[in-house]
Amino acid sequence: MTITTTVPDFEPTEQLLQVQRYILGDIKNARREGVAAGMLDKKGPYELYERQRGGTLKKRKESTLNPNFMKVGTASKPTEYEYITGGDWETVVNAAEDAYRMLIRLAPTLTGKYVGNMNMYVNGRLTTMGGLSRVNNTADATVDIINVTEYATALEHGFYVGRYDNGRYSGSGIFLQVAREIRRKYGNSISLRFYFASQFGGTRPAIEIAQAGKFAGNDARPGRGSSRRRR
Repeated sequence: MTITTTVPDFEPTEQLLQVQRYILGDIKNARREGVAAGMLDKKGPYELYERQRGGTLKKRKESTLNPNFMKVGTASKPTEYEYITGGDWETVVNAAEDAYRMLIRLAPTLTGKYVGNMNMYVNGRLTTMGGLSRVNNTADATVDIINVTEYATALEHGFYVGRYDNGRYSGSGIFLQVAREIRRKYGNSISLRFYFASQFGGTRPAIEIAQAGKFAGNDARPGRGSSRRRR
């Protein structure tokens, strides 16, 4: 009987590649655990949210993950993967209703104009909370909550930098604060992001919600509002 032994390759690049292979194995093990727990379907394809080293959130198919192109994170800038679990329109409706109520609760009330200009849209068409349950094509539908007051973006930025309310909303704003709270509550059972919509010749703060996996939830930053699409 012959036993052959070899010395492993201790080159840094090979060591890193081996670590990345282990990481990919851990990711797939997490998927198997999700299937066993009933959180993921038994049959793929499987999709994940990926954030490499604290960068932009991206949606990926598990089948496209390649250890040769993975970036191992650090303590300060970790690389994160999260499987997208199944969601439904009812979850979207609940999240949109929660977001709308929170926005009304946090809104400035001096004149009532800000509260009165809190609009809700489904696929770009103005609707109400009651209208959400009557949407037909829910698979591709998106809900957008936009405040169309002309000074809404200035307020969002002002609250974010701590200019108003003695800095109570510093670092969180109004819409951004609500987006973060809804994300904490619903996790990856929905798609959600805070952005700035282009309306009436300017930008307005907005929250977009859809079924899980429709888009990656990268929030805009108040003070750097960029129009994403017109309403």
